[in-house]
Amino acid sequence: MALKKQHLPFVLISLLLLIHTVLMLSGSWERSADGWIHLFFSEHWYLRWFDHWEPRWNLGFSMFSYPPLAHQCVALLRFFYSPVIAGLLMMCLTLLLLISGFYRYGRLWFSKSACLWGILLIFCSSPLAIAVHTFGQYPNLFAWGFLMHGLATSSLWFKEKRFLMLTLSLCLCAVFSSLYASVFGLLLMGLPVLLQHRHTPHFGKNLMTLSLYGLISSSIALAPFLYFRFHFAATDTMSVYHSSKGNVLAWKPFNWFMFYGQYASLFLVWPLLIFQIKEKSFKAFFQDQGGSLGLMILLSTGGSTAIVPRILGPLFDHLTLDRFGQWASFLLLLALGYACQQLWRKQQYRKYVVAGLIIHLSMFIYSAGTTWIKPLPRMIPLQHVQIFLDQHQNYRYLTLGLHRANQAKLSTLTQAFNVDGNFPFGRNFEPLNHSGMASLDMAKHYGRTGLTTLQKILKNAETNHLRYIIVRDTYYTELLIDYGYLPIKSHGVLTIWENKRIPAIKGIKRPENFFLITFLSYIWALAPLSILFIVIVQSVTILYSSRKCFNYR
Repeated sequence: MALKKQHLPFVLISLLLLIHTVLMLSGSWERSADGWIHLFFSEHWYLRWFDHWEPRWNLGFSMFSYPPLAHQCVALLRFFYSPVIAGLLMMCLTLLLLISGFYRYGRLWFSKSACLWGILLIFCSSPLAIAVHTFGQYPNLFAWGFLMHGLATSSLWFKEKRFLMLTLSLCLCAVFSSLYASVFGLLLMGLPVLLQHRHTPHFGKNLMTLSLYGLISSSIALAPFLYFRFHFAATDTMSVYHSSKGNVLAWKPFNWFMFYGQYASLFLVWPLLIFQIKEKSFKAFFQDQGGSLGLMILLSTGGSTAIVPRILGPLFDHLTLDRFGQWASFLLLLALGYACQQLWRKQQYRKYVVAGLIIHLSMFIYSAGTTWIKPLPRMIPLQHVQIFLDQHQNYRYLTLGLHRANQAKLSTLTQAFNVDGNFPFGRNFEPLNHSGMASLDMAKHYGRTGLTTLQKILKNAETNHLRYIIVRDTYYTELLIDYGYLPIKSHGVLTIWENKRIPAIKGIKRPENFFLITFLSYIWALAPLSILFIVIVQSVTILYSSRKCFNYR
């Protein structure tokens, strides 16, 4: 049976989804920088859905510090699957949500066929490969999928005064998934939508209504996070350095992930964009998006110049700036899709489009393939260590040299308590807060600061009930011996060290569970999935009643 032309994009989308799935099944998801960290958060909701306190990292921290929806969706699947399979399934659904959101967002400016070109380019792009397979940015992409759908639906509110509830619900799902993506995304991606509809009838009144309801609902949704900021968050922490805050324009291997890989083929096929600048839809897109795009591209240069630190001020120390390049790239790929579609219609230019697509795919393959080369190490067997720690849950432990993916995986699989952790924003553990370190596990890579901080932790081991240390790196041998630790078991490349003088934990310290904390815990336990359910019901109802409601032309 011959493949019909109109079915080709969906076949290609299915093929690209299969490629991403195979890569994740091959281990890219597990080895990514943040993959297991998000699975750790998901495991909390699976085990303690109505409890905001997570005791397994940094002597305990509040889950009010991170929006819960993306992690709760994985937690729901955990009732049926293992953590890895649950996370992988949600990432696949997230990719479909993301590209469908960008399709609808792109339809505000371009035709259907142009947007299909655009989302195909996004789906097989270097920035998406880096986000999924190198960094494991699941909540960020999850939030962006909802945000793009919400902004696209807001167009119908401004044009026809319809779907206010759906617009708010979609944007709330983004807020419940990632504050970083929702706040900055709403500002940077929402402004072009407002500019496009600024001449529609009753624009000011409709904007005021949408803003008022959005502000009220967001304030309620973020009440737990605001409580965390005022009552749990450390006030004197030293910011943790991130590579995106350095000179990302310098030609260094890791800057591929921080800057060059975020734009990748766009550097080489930019003439395809310039060629189409006279087209009406193209000019309208860049007129509306120009300011936001320019700002995102500038912010993605990080600390390469003094401009970005001055623009962001104190926020510069707390943001990871490579994501601005990722977002800008997605928008430019929508425009590139339009350019490719226009050029493909002209026989004499098809060879240039094919050459550009080959370059684009090669960048995607390179970015996805580097996860097996560098900078991420291999996963190591942890079953025996997990069993050992589960048998000694009345003591705390520490890991040295496992790398953040292995460390977060061990924390996810065991219920034992780690003195260390992988979430600097949420912790309130004085030795680490004052160190500027992301994790004790990589102490030697922080030089004198790292070793000094580790010595403070070991010196107060009795106070923190730190009895066991899981070591992969022999660099720490002499230091551990000096503080009374001796090796007791070896499992492959891992050695378990013990200090027998360390007393057992008598009780887990946690904030007083008074009425307000209980109320806030129930907000984040119930509200995010309730809003998601509303989105699903509304979307199904609208699609069933009128398939034309999402068409803009």
